Amino acid sequence: MLIINSHSIGHTARRAVAPKDCTLDDLTRLREDTSVMTAPATTTSDPNSWPLILLPGIGTNAQVFALQKSAFPQVLVPPWLEPERRETLAHYAARLAEKLAITGPCLVGGMSFGGLVAQELAVHLDARACFLISSLRSRHDLARWMKRWGRLAWLLPPRTDRWASWFGWLTLKTIGPVLPARSRQLLTHFSKTKSPILTWACQQTVNWEGPSRPLTCPVYQLHGTADAIFPLGTMQPDRLVEQGGHTLPLSHPFVVNAFLREGLDRLIAEHSLNSVNSPA
Repeated sequence: MLIINSHSIGHTARRAVAPKDCTLDDLTRLREDTSVMTAPATTTSDPNSWPLILLPGIGTNAQVFALQKSAFPQVLVPPWLEPERRETLAHYAARLAEKLAITGPCLVGGMSFGGLVAQELAVHLDARACFLISSLRSRHDLARWMKRWGRLAWLLPPRTDRWASWFGWLTLKTIGPVLPARSRQLLTHFSKTKSPILTWACQQTVNWEGPSRPLTCPVYQLHGTADAIFPLGTMQPDRLVEQGGHTLPLSHPFVVNAFLREGLDRLIAEHSLNSVNSPA
C-alpha cells in the first residue's frame, strides 16, 4: 500500500492541482458532455485507445469526472439506467453492458457506488482493468454501523434522496458548526444527494457480496484516509490519499489521474511484452 500526499504525484501535477475545496461549480469551464452511452469500435493494438468507462457516485453526475476527461479523452460516463423492480446489482450491470454495446477491450471504474457497478460490469465486458475510487470490494468493507443498520435499507421509501438532502442541509445549518469535520463531510454529501435511484442503491450496497463471478482483470483501489461515507476501516487499498475525503475526483483530481495513468501504464507494459513474446 502506498500513501499519497500532494508531494507524491509529480511536479507537474503539484503545479496544476485544484484547490482542495473544489466543487462541481468550480468546473463549469469544463462542461463537456461526458455522459454518453456507446463507444466507438476499438482494437487490441493500443491500450490508450480502449474506452475508459467511469461511473459516478449516487448524487453526482458526469461532471465529477471532468478533470479525468480532460486527461483521458477516451473516458465515457454512461447515464444511470432506471432500476427494474427488485433488480439485483448483477442484473442491472448486465443491462448496462448491453446498452453500452462495447465489443472490444475496455477499462472500467467508478467512484463510490459506481465502483460496485463497475465490478459487476467487468463481468460482462472485455475489461482489462477495474479502478475503484472511494469504493468497496463488497459489503464487508462497510463501516460496522452500516452493516448493523443495513437491513433497514429495504424500508426506505421511494425518493429517499429528497429527505436525505433536506436532513443534511438542515443539520448543517443548525448544529453543523459544532460537529466534527467528518460528520460535516457526511452531512454535506447528504445535502447534495439528489438521485431517484438512491433507495435502490442503498439496498444493493448493504447486501452486495462482491462480483457475481470472479473477475479476470486486475482491480486497483484508491481510497482517502478521511472518507466519511465509506471509512477506511480494514480495507487494504492499493493507494491511500492522506486526508482524502469521499469525492476524490473533485478534491484530488490529479491524484486520481495519476492513479489511472499508473494502471494504464501497467497494461501497456504487459501488452507490449505479450506482443514481443507472441509468435510472428
